[in-house]
Amino acid sequence: MPQHDRERWDNRYREGAYKGRPWPSQFLSEVVAQVVDHAHGEASSVPETKRALDIASGAGRNAMHLAEAGYQVDAVDIASAAIARGASQGARRQLSIHWYCQDVLSGPMDWLSRYQMIILFRFVALDLIPQLVEHLAPGGHLVIEEHLQWQGLRVAEREKESGQTIVGPTNPRFRVAPGELLALVEQSDALLRVRHQYDGLNVEPDGTSAAVSRLWVQAPDADL
Repeated sequence: MPQHDRERWDNRYREGAYKGRPWPSQFLSEVVAQVVDHAHGEASSVPETKRALDIASGAGRNAMHLAEAGYQVDAVDIASAAIARGASQGARRQLSIHWYCQDVLSGPMDWLSRYQMIILFRFVALDLIPQLVEHLAPGGHLVIEEHLQWQGLRVAEREKESGQTIVGPTNPRFRVAPGELLALVEQSDALLRVRHQYDGLNVEPDGTSAAVSRLWVQAPDADL
């Protein structure tokens, strides 16, 4: 990622970006609830240490949710201001999160482990997904949510046509095509099980609407 992009994200977080959106993703909350409920019923198969990875974590709203659910979390983001904010909040809440300030698109990530949960939310990094699959532990879960290219129209055009505000980036480069995430993971040799796939509109907690593509897949060698 170019240096000016790093500086732009740093400035946004220093100016308070996303402070008004502290809640975790609804999709992630639903996935974690199902995984945790199943784990309670299959206690003998649950590893003593559950590890999770949050790619492009921002200030850590999702990383903190995973930590509260019992995961030891690695959270990585390019913005040092976001990492600093997240680390401060995580320490106050006594959460088990390791914070990494790094460009995931170009920097080496030799610190990566094997994870029971890997998440990638609203940061388009399609070339990174095969690498993330390789770092899933047996039975591990990969959960992705991206902004969706909505019916082939630019966001501004869609708003004008329907009178409905679709939040998110106006540049289609930062949105994925319908079915693109699923097609990508289906190329993997890992025989991933598709647990959930959705392309469409979602009402955000603040009442706005987002066009999203969601995918939840699981590595083999687990019952769930």
